[in-house]
Amino acid sequence: MSIIDDYLQEKGFLPRISFKKSPVHTVTIISKERRTIKDPNTPGEEVDGIAIKVEEEGEEREIFTSSVSLLQQLADVKDGETVTIKMIKRKTDKGYRTSYEVTEPEIAKVKDEKIPTIEDEE
Repeated sequence: MSIIDDYLQEKGFLPRISFKKSPVHTVTIISKERRTIKDPNTPGEEVDGIAIKVEEEGEEREIFTSSVSLLQQLADVKDGETVTIKMIKRKTDKGYRTSYEVTEPEIAKVKDEKIPTIEDEE
């Protein structure tokens, strides 16, 4: 852990998940909270959104978003549930459009499927 990570942790800031570095994240939802932050792109402006505390690979992290697409998909996900969030970028005639896809992770899907056995084939 770097000195910056130590400082941020001491101040109560969680590392943020970046969909730019990796477009797919499998996370367990811990909690959701409405929050306002300073807009990093527009000095003096604020952004209203939802801070979603998650656990990813054993580490508590945070997703901050005001994306209606992502929030609608996460609305029915309860605290403690695990989901995979995938960012999808598409080129349109007006530039790039970003959307999100929220699904159960593959491991959870395999549990519910019936795995064929030798007896099933007879």
